[in-house]
Amino acid sequence: MKKQRIVLVLGAMQQDVEFNLDIIKYNNFLNAGAGKNKTQAVNNFLVNCCETEHKPILQELLANEPGAANSILEVLLEEFAPDVAVVVKKSTTEQSDSEATV
Repeated sequence: MKKQRIVLVLGAMQQDVEFNLDIIKYNNFLNAGAGKNKTQAVNNFLVNCCETEHKPILQELLANEPGAANSILEVLLEEFAPDVAVVVKKSTTEQSDSEATV
């Protein structure tokens, strides 16, 4: 199972904050993000991945800096799950039987 330790330097105080991500936390976040409260899903993911000793730094930043959660999330996900090159080689569209009878 993929696990990754990522240290970010956050906030005006330039403090190190350590995050430990794994595929289970990542998948849980994606599943939670499918609901209505995406902001809470992002905050929960960040706090759940953050090392206990760094959580006060993270929580203060999240409480006082609008947009901080999304900025941090973007960097973490880019590091943990970088884009995979995907090319559509061939795509066709066919009429289904139910469309043909309508």
